[in-house]
Amino acid sequence: MSKKSFTKASMVGASVALSTLLTGCFESYIPNPFNKPVLGDQPAHYEREGMNADYVEAWEDGLRTDMTPGHFEWWYFDAELTDGTKIVVVFHTKSMFAVAEEASPRFTIDITPPGQDTIKVGGVFEPEEASFSEEGFNLTMGPNFGYGDLDEAVIHAEFAPAGIAVDFTFNRIVPSWRPANGHWYFNKNEDTFFAWLPSMPKAEVTGSLTVQGQTVEVSGSGYHDHNWGNAGMDTMFSNWWWSRGDVDGKVVLASELRTRPAHASQKMPIMMVADETNGLLADAAREGATFSLTESNVIAHPDPASPETIAHTLNFAYTYDEDSVELTLNLDTVLNSTDLLEISDKSEQEKDLARALGIDPWYSRIFSNATLNYTINGEEFEGEGFSVMEKMDFE
Repeated sequence: MSKKSFTKASMVGASVALSTLLTGCFESYIPNPFNKPVLGDQPAHYEREGMNADYVEAWEDGLRTDMTPGHFEWWYFDAELTDGTKIVVVFHTKSMFAVAEEASPRFTIDITPPGQDTIKVGGVFEPEEASFSEEGFNLTMGPNFGYGDLDEAVIHAEFAPAGIAVDFTFNRIVPSWRPANGHWYFNKNEDTFFAWLPSMPKAEVTGSLTVQGQTVEVSGSGYHDHNWGNAGMDTMFSNWWWSRGDVDGKVVLASELRTRPAHASQKMPIMMVADETNGLLADAAREGATFSLTESNVIAHPDPASPETIAHTLNFAYTYDEDSVELTLNLDTVLNSTDLLEISDKSEQEKDLARALGIDPWYSRIFSNATLNYTINGEEFEGEGFSVMEKMDFE
């Protein structure tokens, strides 16, 4: 198996599931209608990326960038265990905001036991001590690793100083999917892009979890996706909402990506409904589909450290021909609340200036209650479940 060699260095005690740098906070943005982003849904787009329009292939979950300055990439896994514990593990080629820098492989672990604060740990490595395969999901970072295909993925992530280790196997239940070719192209030459692959929209999770040196066998449901791109996300996007839900066996992915004025202030929709029996049921990328997101019951952020307000309720709506889907999410528990400016490498003077200008970038990951109603192909469905959702605000 061909690999590009990179690797480990020093472990860091506390980390977050996001990166440590903000590169675009102080840039100015000039609207340019020619920079309106487009989803790669044309035959030429599939040909350019070497993709099949009808199905996802295992190599798509392998390394998709060369990790040189100007690129970012990460592999995200989350799990909802039967005891209510929430786990998130992310493997990065570099800080997602340090796009202009060389590779700096890293991982993060977030563990949220029921009714308790989130434990956040992680590690950063030298390039020589990590490896990534272009043929499929297969990576190492010191003692941490992940490997597998679109049917099954195995991950191991550990932080020895706190006696923490995650050893999970993800077995896919719902087929891999992507909106069109999964790439949004951001300028008239279509050479700047952001890409997303939900490799496992829903998976069965088994394995073990170690906290403070105590190991227990666990099981639950999970999700895995993969992102990459070749420009700073904060230069492409103002903010986004993203969610992945599990409602009575139905999987729902819903998101609205909102671009910067430099990219025509577009609202880029994502919505997918699927189940293990019938596969894909709804896809907002279909030509002729309509989509909307309504935010309501705006409240002060539950984290008192945050200056943000946040919608308590999100309503995603989709129509296609005679089909309709409505997903309602109500905020329940904040799993991660991160001041992106505070953890950046900006000087204190730069941080003070940014705040004086009203710049307070913030990341929130939230566990939410979900209600799904749809009529698809004449079949009506109504159910309740949960969603992991996130609000990324770069402004």
